[in-house]
Amino acid sequence: MIDSRPQIIDPKHVREFLVKTLAEGQTFEIRVLKASQKGSRYTQNWFGYFDDPAAAISELSKFEYWPAAYFTPQRIKPELFARAANRIAPAKDVPSTADGDVTDYRWLLIDLDPNRPAGISSTQTELDLAEITRDEVVEKLTRLGWSAPVVNCSGNGWHVMYRIDLPAADKDLVKRILETLDQQFSTDAVKVDTTVFNPARIWKLPGTLSCKGDSTPERPHRMAYNVTMPDDLVIVTREQLESYAAEFEEPTPKPSATSTAKRDYTGQPFSLVEWMARHLPDAKAQPYQGGHRWILKPSPMCEHHEGAAFVVQPKDGPIGAGCRHNSCSWNWHDLREHFEPKGSRPKNNPQRPAQEPTLGTTIRKTTLRDAAEKYLTELEKGQTNLIRTGIPLLDEAIGGGFADGEMVIVAARPSHGKSAIGLQMAHQMSADGLPIVVISEEMSELALGKRAIQYASSVPEEHWRSGINGVRSELGKHFATRKPILVFESCGSVDRACDEIERAVNEDDIRVAMVDYAQLLDGKGRDAREKVSHVSSQLRRLASRLGIVVIVLAQLNRTIEKRGKFVPMMSDIKETGQLEQDADVILFGVWPHRINSEAPPNEYQFFVCKNRNRAIHVPAFTCEFNPARQMMMEPKPANYESSFDDWNEWD
Repeated sequence: MIDSRPQIIDPKHVREFLVKTLAEGQTFEIRVLKASQKGSRYTQNWFGYFDDPAAAISELSKFEYWPAAYFTPQRIKPELFARAANRIAPAKDVPSTADGDVTDYRWLLIDLDPNRPAGISSTQTELDLAEITRDEVVEKLTRLGWSAPVVNCSGNGWHVMYRIDLPAADKDLVKRILETLDQQFSTDAVKVDTTVFNPARIWKLPGTLSCKGDSTPERPHRMAYNVTMPDDLVIVTREQLESYAAEFEEPTPKPSATSTAKRDYTGQPFSLVEWMARHLPDAKAQPYQGGHRWILKPSPMCEHHEGAAFVVQPKDGPIGAGCRHNSCSWNWHDLREHFEPKGSRPKNNPQRPAQEPTLGTTIRKTTLRDAAEKYLTELEKGQTNLIRTGIPLLDEAIGGGFADGEMVIVAARPSHGKSAIGLQMAHQMSADGLPIVVISEEMSELALGKRAIQYASSVPEEHWRSGINGVRSELGKHFATRKPILVFESCGSVDRACDEIERAVNEDDIRVAMVDYAQLLDGKGRDAREKVSHVSSQLRRLASRLGIVVIVLAQLNRTIEKRGKFVPMMSDIKETGQLEQDADVILFGVWPHRINSEAPPNEYQFFVCKNRNRAIHVPAFTCEFNPARQMMMEPKPANYESSFDDWNEWD
C-alpha cells in the first residue's frame, strides 16, 4: 500500500475551471465529505457557499485529506450564500443545497463510471474502457447537432457536461435523457449513471484529488482534471434535448411462457440458453448486445478449437452460429442438426406466417449449369474485369481488385486515413474510365476540393496562393483524361443516398459508389446498432441489384489502441456486426503514428480481413503514407511474426 499522500488541490486548475463553467457572480456550494483539515486527524463533512472562486480555493487549501471535493454546477438561490459566506464550515445540522434551492439547470451532467466494487479507485484498464464509452456518447450527440461539451476525468471515470438552459422543474426531461444514454451505451463494464438528474446534484471538482479507498499501484488515487473546455459554450436547445429523449425505448412487458414465448420452426417453445446448457454445457454465456454469446472451445463442428467457433443471439434477434475462419461454412442450422436431427424433434406442424415480398428488387432466375458457364466466361477474362484500387499491393493482395456487385468495407479509426484511401481509389478508378459517385457525410465540398488538390498537385500547400496558376495547371492535367467523380453532400439517410446513387447509375453510367462513412448515415431502427445494420443491408442490396461496386468507409472503435499490437479485428467495427456479414471485401487501415508517437510518421498498415470471392494472397502489408499529398506510396510486404493468424485472434 502506498502511504504517502500527494497534493490534494491544484489551485490554478480549479480556478480556471470554475471561472469558465460558472456565471459571473453565481453562488455555488463547495462540499467536502469525511475530510480533515491541516493539523487535525478528525474527519467530518464540510460545506460552504461562495460567489468568488478565489475564496473557495483558499478555503479548500486548508484541508489535509479528503475522499473527494464537490461543487454544485447548477444555478442556486443566491440567498443560500448567507449560510456560510465564502468560507468552509462543519456541516453538522446545517442543511445543504436541496432540489428546491435550485432555480435553473445550466448543465446536463453525464457520469460514465467503470463497474467495480464500491469504495475503491479504478484501474487504468477500467478507466480506459470508460473513455471508450465517453467517446461513443460524444460522437453520437455531436452527430445529432449538439454543441461541443466540457469533458473531465473524475479520477475514476469520465464526466461530460453539456451547456443547457432549463428550469429546475424539468428534471423529468433530464432524467429521460440519462435513461436513454444508459439504454444505448451502458455495458457490463461501464455504466451511465442515471441518478445524477436531480437539480441539486454535487459534481466532482476538477483540480482536486479523488481518494477512494487506499491508493495502490493497481488502483491509485488520481487528480480529477478538465480535458476539454470549448472556447464557446453553446447551449443545447430544448428541442434537441427532447428529440434525443424521445429515442428512449419503453421496456415491453415480459411475455408469458404459454402465450407469446418464442418458437422455432417446429412450433415448440425454444430457449437457446436451455439448449446450450443441455448440449454444450462447457460453453459459458457472455453478454452480447442485450442477449448472449457463447465461444465454443473446442468446436463440435470443425477443427478450429482456439475460440473461433461461436453461437450468438442478440436481444430480440435471430440465432447465429459459425466459425470465423473462411474455410468453415457451417451455421446454426448445421449445429442444431448435429445435436438434434430433425427427425428426433417433436412435430407440431405450425402455420408459417407468409413473408411480405421485398419491394424494389428483381428476382433473377437461372440454372446451375448457366451459372457455371458464366463463371467460366468470367474466368477466361482473367483479371481484366476487376477494378483496380490505385494501391498496387492491395490489388495483388485481393487477387486483382474489386468486382462488379461487390460491397467493400474500408475501416479505420478517426484521422487514420480512411478518406484518403477512398479518394485514392476514386482517382485511380476515374483514370481507368469508370465514373464514380461519392456520398460525403463527413467532409464538405471545400474539404474534398483541398484533398483533390493535394493528390493532384506537387506544389506544397504553403505555396498554393503564390503559385496558384501552377496548381491550376496540374489540376487541369490530372482531371483532363479522367471520368467524373460526382459528389453528393449530406444525404442524411441511407434511403436518400441509395436513391441518389441509383439515379446517378441511370443518368451518368456510374460504376462505383463510395460512402463516407457508414455510421453517419441514418437508418431505420431503435438504436445505433439497428440503424447501422439497416444502412449496411440497404447498401448490400444496392450493390447486388445494380451490379456496381459499393465502397463503404466505416469507423473502428478505440479497442485497437489498447492492444499491444495495433491490429484490428472484426469486432472493432463500430455499432454493428451487419457490415461484417454483408461485405464481400473488408480492409482495415492503421496509421501507427496516430496511436504511438514513437512509430514512424509515414508508415501505414493494411490488413485484408475478408475477400469472399477470391483468395487473400497477402493478408497484411505496409506502405508509405504521404499526408501532404494524401497518397499511399511505395507499398512493401509487412514482416509479421507468424503470418496472418498471428493477428486473427477472434473474440
